[in-house]
Amino acid sequence: KNDDYVFGNVPLHSEALNGYEICQVKYQYRPDGGTEWIDVLNGISHDPQGWGVTWSTLDLPDGKYCLRAVATDCSNNVDLNPRTICVHVANTLPTVVMDDPRQCSRTCPDDTVDTLGYVGGTVELYATPTSPSAPVYKVQFYVKSIYDYPTDWRWIGTDYFPTNGKYTVKWKTKHESDGRYQVIARVYTASNISNDENGRYNDSAPITVSVDNSGPFAQIISIDGNSYPDRMDITMGKVINIELVAIDSTSSDGWTRCY
Repeated sequence: KNDDYVFGNVPLHSEALNGYEICQVKYQYRPDGGTEWIDVLNGISHDPQGWGVTWSTLDLPDGKYCLRAVATDCSNNVDLNPRTICVHVANTLPTVVMDDPRQCSRTCPDDTVDTLGYVGGTVELYATPTSPSAPVYKVQFYVKSIYDYPTDWRWIGTDYFPTNGKYTVKWKTKHESDGRYQVIARVYTASNISNDENGRYNDSAPITVSVDNSGPFAQIISIDGNSYPDRMDITMGKVINIELVAIDSTSSDGWTRCY
């Protein structure tokens, strides 16, 4: 219909009040503002059940185009004033970039896992979409565990109204088990794209985070340089050096964080 956003192979149909008199309908298009009508390839229909054809927009630049259906009756009379509608061709997919939600990137001297960063509690997720050919309709956020392969993406939340160009939701990580996850943002273009009831979408690059909502415990790893301090004799009143490491108490893979 008029002012729709379309892409790919677009079905075209028309209605005729005096269809029994019509022998064919020819579809034509032109860029908005153009003067020359171009025949739709294989765009002549002899089928009175909707007079349907398919318009391929794949080789057209994105933009606004006008369409018309020119009817010819069985006496070879041509409609000289056919109705015109205009639509937006939007073959270019939108893109979206997600802000990194990781809260820290400390590097352990003996374990690089900390470079993944940890999150916990309620995490605000942000994403910035770009859509050159159709308006952005919404941005949704998804999460999945990287351990349970294959794992379907699970919906976190949806934002329809950006603030300063960014879409955001709150991810309550307390509903997740401690572990590693990937999060993405998914941008959808305008929902009135006529040949895709769900709209077109594209995903951001995934970001891997480590969810940790459990408190660590401290473990002594040396006393005065002795790495095996069990049953070590300590003189009362002597100043000693104790080296500690905080270890996540619940993770399945024994993450170690350095402090």
